[in-house]
Formats: sequence, structure tokens, C-alpha cells
Amino acid sequence: MRLNSTLVLLFALVPNAALAARAQFTSILNIPPDPNLGYGESIGSNTQLNLSNGGLIKDGFAAGEKNVKSHDLVVNITGGSIGGGFRIYDGSIVNISGGSIGNNSDSYSNSILNISGGFIGSFFDVKGGTVNISGGKINSPFDA
Repeated sequence: MRLNSTLVLLFALVPNAALAARAQFTSILNIPPDPNLGYGESIGSNTQLNLSNGGLIKDGFAAGEKNVKSHDLVVNITGGSIGGGFRIYDGSIVNISGGSIGNNSDSYSNSILNISGGFIGSFFDVKGGTVNISGGKINSPFDA
């Protein structure tokens, strides 16, 4: 699946059982109040990141590591924003119910992206893994 720049995705907020992660995390980041993440930062196994209103993660953020299978890595986005070039690697689970993910982002094999709200920028590329969409609609620039 390839989404081009003429397509804007907006999804209605719908409760989703997938948002409730049942894992044992050694690290939990809540942004805010924890500090925003800078350019090119990443998180690894046994980590839960919760991004809410007012939080910011800059361009180039990665959930997991290329060519390494992550375990118990969950990103919950209920508000705030992740910049462009966001990468969702093997074993990572990302739940978006609000907020936004920037342009030119990708999901890779064995990753899971659950979308029940929020905004996904242009050119989101699914290079493997699973994308689950619940509720909402797709708006294009041609909608009145």
C-alpha cells in the first residue's frame, strides 16, 4: 500500500481493544511530561512510549531497530506529533488514536500499526507488517 500526497487520512476516534497493551515494560516514556525526543532517536525492546497532547518527537524517529526483532515495544499516540521519516520496525506495535505522524513514514515486516484516529502524512509506505484501520473516512483534496 502506498499513500500519495493527494490523499489525507483522517479517522474518527473509535475505541480499540488493541490499544490496551499487556506486556511487561522495563521502560515507560510519557511525553509529556517526559522530555520530547530529538532528531533520529529510537526506542527498543521492553519499552512503552505514550505520546499525548503537547508532545513532540522530531523527524527520523524509529520504533525498534532495522534487521532486529523487537519484543514488547509499543507506541501509543493519543495526541502530539511525530515528525517525518518515522520507522516502525519488526516486532513493534504502534497505536494511533489521535495526534499525527509526519510524511514519508514506513512500516516494515512483522510490525503492527493500529489506526483508530489521528492523521497520517503523505507517502506512508507499508513495506510489510499489518495495518488495521477502524472507523473514520478518507478525505481527498477533491472533497467539497
